[in-house]
Amino acid sequence: MQPGDRSLFPDLRGVAYLNHAAVGPLPRPARDAMHAAVDRQAEEGVACVGPLLGQAARCRDHLAALLQCAPEHVALTGSTSEGVVAVAQSFPWSGGDRIVLIDGEFPTNTTPWQVAATLHGLEVTWLPLAAFHGPSGDGLSRLEAVLRGGARLVAVSAVQFRTGLAMPVAAMAALAHAHGAWIVVDAIQGLGCVPMALGDVDVLVTGGQKWLMGPLGTGAVVARAPAWQAFTPRMASWLSHVDPLRFLFDGPGALTYDRPLQAGPALFEGGTRNVHGLVGLAASLEVLRDVGVEATWHHVQAWLDGLEDGLLGRGFVSHRSPVAAQRSGILAVAPPAGHTASRLAAALGAQGVSVSTPDGLLRFSPSWPNRFDELRPVLDAVDTALAQGPG
Repeated sequence: MQPGDRSLFPDLRGVAYLNHAAVGPLPRPARDAMHAAVDRQAEEGVACVGPLLGQAARCRDHLAALLQCAPEHVALTGSTSEGVVAVAQSFPWSGGDRIVLIDGEFPTNTTPWQVAATLHGLEVTWLPLAAFHGPSGDGLSRLEAVLRGGARLVAVSAVQFRTGLAMPVAAMAALAHAHGAWIVVDAIQGLGCVPMALGDVDVLVTGGQKWLMGPLGTGAVVARAPAWQAFTPRMASWLSHVDPLRFLFDGPGALTYDRPLQAGPALFEGGTRNVHGLVGLAASLEVLRDVGVEATWHHVQAWLDGLEDGLLGRGFVSHRSPVAAQRSGILAVAPPAGHTASRLAAALGAQGVSVSTPDGLLRFSPSWPNRFDELRPVLDAVDTALAQGPG
């Protein structure tokens, strides 16, 4: 499979799907795998559980390969939000600890930390997102100043949802660790399009439904071994115990309530998973493996270069960073004077071009299936939308 090949999406409607930063379309292998999993449950009942769990577990291996870490570092969850909540509630807090958040983040990476602050008596310090944009941004120096004053944890998205700004995660991790703090990264807006690895990040959280093009209701928490060892088991349940299934198969007397809890991903995998969704995510990850994240990255950058030039010539204002290292799979633009993003998005949607409007910007987010011959029809659709007049 090569970038620009849309053959795995035979039923995808429209001229150009440019909304992977919202929800990615399901490739045919993922849909087929999920249909087969549902059929198997319908036909076999409980007998399907073992085989389907085995298929779902492939997600762990594929995500580990994608992030260049070991499979035992990966917990499978139901969403990015579920993962961030689990981390926020399981962190070994002490009263008065400080959390560093970014003003401008998607609420998934703010609300759970604010709730944790209320529950555990923590302090929250906010840094402005604008300080990280462009070659002259002083975001890292501001972060270091806060860390010098003491902080336990820095939470940041790898890619910002509104503008597509790719954050300096490696540099932020180095600063956090130099001052004894953890860094937790929400990777959903980059993973699958922007090359990344777990590296020195303590915890990385993601969902499967955007650039990974997996089903809704899937995700993962990926953490280094010291982080897994440090978590407090506030999210543990029956599958978190050592030998959690023994009492179901070993006869009378095997049901006890004093079995120790496992350290590691089992702390966040204590209940039944969305196995049908994870089977689909595994299939989507296999497609992405065949295409390649590096190939996706270069394809998307070239696609956005052409689109950005066309939009600038039509009076739009780009929020894409001039710094290559700060770019992602997102191009967000402000409309020309008198036009609104919501009206333009509706007009584009009526012409078969799917885009989003986060916080008043018009957001375009292609991925590897988008063809270069879609650019002309997209810009034609923009012209038609603009010609309909301000509003």
